Order: sequence, then C-alpha cells, then structure tokens
Amino acid sequence: MDMLPHLDFSRLTEIPPKWICGYSDITTLTFALTVCCDIATVHGSNFMNMGYATIHESDLAAFEAMAKPEITQRNSDYWGKFASWDDTTKSAYALTEKTVWKSLDGKSNHILEGRMIGGCLDVLCKLLGTRFAPVPAFLERYKSDGFIWTLESCEMSAADIYRSLWQMCECGWFQYCVGVLFGRPDGYSDTYGFTLTDALESGLGGLGVPVIYDVDIGHVPPQIQIINGAYGKIDYNDGSATIWQEMKV
Repeated sequence: MDMLPHLDFSRLTEIPPKWICGYSDITTLTFALTVCCDIATVHGSNFMNMGYATIHESDLAAFEAMAKPEITQRNSDYWGKFASWDDTTKSAYALTEKTVWKSLDGKSNHILEGRMIGGCLDVLCKLLGTRFAPVPAFLERYKSDGFIWTLESCEMSAADIYRSLWQMCECGWFQYCVGVLFGRPDGYSDTYGFTLTDALESGLGGLGVPVIYDVDIGHVPPQIQIINGAYGKIDYNDGSATIWQEMKV
C-alpha cells in the first residue's frame, strides 16, 4: 500500500498499459489500476507459482488470459495446498480434496453475467474510503453491465470477513451487483460458532443475488485467473462451473 501515493494515475492512464497479475497483497495494485485507470488486471497466479519444475495448468492459464481477447476456464477437479515452499524440483501443489463449489442459497444452478471486479478482501477493506478506490464512479461507468464481485481472504476470521463485507456494502460497493464468487479462505477460523456461511449470509444475503463460495480463487490452490474489468459469464451447475471472460470495452 505504501506504493500507491507514489503512483501517477493520470500518467498511467495515458501511456500504453501493461499487465499486472497476482493475488494477495498484489490486489493493492490490480484493483487500484482497474478502478482508477480502467486498466484490465489479473487477480491470479503470482510469479512464485511459476518457479516449480511442473507448473500447474491453472497457472499457465495466466498467460492465456493476458494474451487472448477471451478465455474460458473450468473449476478444478481437486484442490489442496502448496507441496513445498522450498523444494521447487517437483509440482507446485498437493491437490487431494474434491472440488465442489457451493451456492449460499442451496440452489444447484445459477448463471451470472456482468463486469468482473474484486481481489483479496484483506487488502480491499483497507482501501475503502481512500482516493485509491473510487469504486462508486467505476460502478456508474459500467452499471448497464452489472458486476460480479470475485473475493477471497487470507488470515481473516468469520467475524473479520463479515465486518469487511458490511463495510463494503455500506460504502455502496455492491451497487449493481449481480452475483458474488468467494474463494476458499486461507488462515481462516470460525468465531465462536459464527461460520463462513454465517458471514456470507450476514454480509451479502441482503443483496438478493447468487453467492457462490469455495471457489477456485485466491490463496488455496489451484486458482482461476480472474480479469478485473473483463465482461464475464459464469455458468454454475451442481457444484461445478465454467467461467468465460471477454475483454469488452
């Protein structure tokens, strides 16, 4: 975040854009560039994901996302954790758990369509109210498209997640929202029986839009590459989903 006051966003808007791709605290840059400058960015794989002998296909999709005008991705078959932070001679991940995306309302089918925007909730909640997150103006520019928020968290409890969602809602960030995708949280804990689904229901239930969680986004691998600013369509069907994104002006 200390970088943001030193960036000339007016100048960045004028010069040819370059891709920034990453997750976690990289959200500081990707989110700000998209909402301040209308520059598409990728909430996706970090550079460290590319340093293993076998690079996972989900990480390689980052290059496809940045090279093509549109991209289609599907949910993973299995999710898990980094195999090792130190041994890069093998595969990056140990994926052992069956992937099942879940709908907060319990319905087995949802189709979402709108402009994609989001990032790591731990960082986004710190940008609220600053000049680096003029979200209401961004929403007004593309309100006819509607918005699909794509969120994930790291080191946040259920209570922290709810508080952040509440604040985003009170600041008008979910205006024109047509749906929310929430990634598998990392470093997570319930708060005295208050669970993740409680947090999502309390924070987002009043929006009256589909909320899909345990999605392949963020810190718990593998992850789908989400293009902030792209026009997206999500076809969710009984625990699985296809995400199509297009660079649409």
